Amino acid sequence: MRWDEYFRKRSNEATTFLIIDAQSVKNTDTAMEKSYDANKKVSGIKRHIAVDTQGLPHTLAVTTADVTDRKGCLLTLERERDNLWRGTKSPC
Repeated sequence: MRWDEYFRKRSNEATTFLIIDAQSVKNTDTAMEKSYDANKKVSGIKRHIAVDTQGLPHTLAVTTADVTDRKGCLLTLERERDNLWRGTKSPC
């Protein structure tokens, strides 16, 4: 997707629904902090990404892998709180 299209779409509509997902990532020694995700059996970090219904990213949070998806979801929403419209819904 081109950047101009991204910003045009994001500025024309108010987001009413966010989809947040997490991905555990194996990493090397470059991470300052890392831990073990027992569910995925991965040692490393976890990315929590919030996108709208068009797939446009709104916010990103990176945590250690042992953070639950729910806590990561709440952290992601906390980072975006000032930019969210009051009617925005998320399944956290």
